[in-house]
Amino acid sequence: MKLDFEKAYDKVKWSFLFKCLEARGFCAKWCGWIKEVVSGGTVSVKLNNLTRSYIKSFKGVRQGDPLSPVLFNFVADGLSRMIHKAQINKFFCGLADHIIENGVAVLQYADDTIICLKHDVEGARKMKLLLYMYELMAGLKINFLKSEILTVNDEHNWASVYAEIFNC
Repeated sequence: MKLDFEKAYDKVKWSFLFKCLEARGFCAKWCGWIKEVVSGGTVSVKLNNLTRSYIKSFKGVRQGDPLSPVLFNFVADGLSRMIHKAQINKFFCGLADHIIENGVAVLQYADDTIICLKHDVEGARKMKLLLYMYELMAGLKINFLKSEILTVNDEHNWASVYAEIFNC
């Protein structure tokens, strides 16, 4: 499944970002600096070459800021870690589990995420629950209507079952 995040950079919850940084071992001083950079800004809308009044932002990382892709990667890594822990606990299995223990279940590059699962309807339901929990924690809304399901060797048309589970 190819996931589509709605306005990914704009919706990141700062509290989740800072918890991800702490979980990766960054010291309190460094996290404080990042908090100042992220939460210290204001934004404005420019329309027809007219700039409106500035407002203080309360979530998200700013697109165009050279630090934003790195910070977003920490938030995306939170999803990857959740999926990995769920795999260890046998909630579902990724692909190529005969080569890599528990298989490959997630591939990520910035806000592009691909979920790979072995055929298992109950495992797919557990993944859907995990994705929902991630949405609540991280603030990133998955647009399942724009997300896509692709099945391999699907002789029995399981794609429609999975599409229904994920509302794709």
